[in-house]
Amino acid sequence: MPALPGCLSQGKSIEELKVNIAEAIEGWLEVMKIGILKKLIKQAGLNIDQSNPTVNLLRLNRKSKS
Repeated sequence: MPALPGCLSQGKSIEELKVNIAEAIEGWLEVMKIGILKKLIKQAGLNIDQSNPTVNLLRLNRKSKS
């Protein structure tokens, strides 16, 4: 997928290729989402456990609304 750098896939048939492409895109997007969240956390100067930035960001968001 030229629009997604590093996102590659293959398959033995068109059907398998379609499934593999969908999985590759999902994986690529997940990696990008985590990378963006880590950058936002760092830019905000937050010192939280970054092993799971999605969960931590949600926790932070709930705390700020209280």
